Amino acid sequence: AVDGGTVVARGAARKGVDGSARPSAKLRVRVDRAFGPGASNNDVYEEVDALVTSALDGYDVCVLAYGATGAGKTHTMHGPHGVVPAAAAAIALAADERRRKGWTTTVTATAVEVYAEKCYDLLGDHATPLQLTSEGDVRGATRVEVAAGDAAALSRLVARAAAARRTASTALNDRSSRSHALVRLALTGDDGAEITRGSLTLADLAGSERADRAGTAKPGGDDARLKEACAINRSLSCLVDVFRALAARGKSRKAEHVPYRNSVLTRLLQKPLSGDGKALLAVHVAPDQALESTATLRFAADVSLIETGRPTRDAVAKRGLRPHNAGGGVRSK
Repeated sequence: AVDGGTVVARGAARKGVDGSARPSAKLRVRVDRAFGPGASNNDVYEEVDALVTSALDGYDVCVLAYGATGAGKTHTMHGPHGVVPAAAAAIALAADERRRKGWTTTVTATAVEVYAEKCYDLLGDHATPLQLTSEGDVRGATRVEVAAGDAAALSRLVARAAAARRTASTALNDRSSRSHALVRLALTGDDGAEITRGSLTLADLAGSERADRAGTAKPGGDDARLKEACAINRSLSCLVDVFRALAARGKSRKAEHVPYRNSVLTRLLQKPLSGDGKALLAVHVAPDQALESTATLRFAADVSLIETGRPTRDAVAKRGLRPHNAGGGVRSK
């Protein structure tokens, strides 16, 4: 059940000592915003639009979709009116409005996937792994410059990246994403008085999997799917470790170590999650996945309490650096 920013869920039934089924306790979780089964992708995007378009003002922004396999992450991100196509259209519209106010905006897009702990280009050579720098930037990825106000061109580009992503059929999902997909738009603005540099990273994370439910652990199961699931679960575990470290750092106000370098995924997300950027985590649960949904909701509750610091606006005046700061943190939906 969903009530505003509260989600109420019941875990999987437990067996008593006599073998009879015992009802599980209810879990009540508070998040920033919750959407019920009747919500549309338009409803979801309305909640994140202001965050997305703030990238044009010089902020590093990241939106991540997290949850178990089959919970609806790819539909939210890439489906009709999903976050990725809607964000591309919103960036194009906002850039066109800024043009009328004297701004020139440059949009440069990259798209990569993390598959089996390697990074691959979704807009170019899809066979050769890409190299990552120590700062988490991708070396050699195809960079496509798109006319800032051309919504159709941006939509075609994100559709092209989505089509190149690795998918496969499992017992839980006939089109299961087997990789984490990240679309990044680098946004540079110039109005003659200052130059802004922001970015928008849209991450559709592969779903965590229990091998017994996905059918990959059964005799005669697909070894490739099992290896993929192991790699996905490991990288998601590393992401959870990053969020836990961020939470510990926020509570102690000390320079806690954050293990960004433990996986390719967390290295790619280091910049927007480091505290200088803004991040939003859209968590997904499904009524037929009680155990997975309970774990996901507990994670969402923890994330909603994280404060990563004050996001920094990257704005350079013609005569030098002019930093701007605003409060923020990591939010969960």
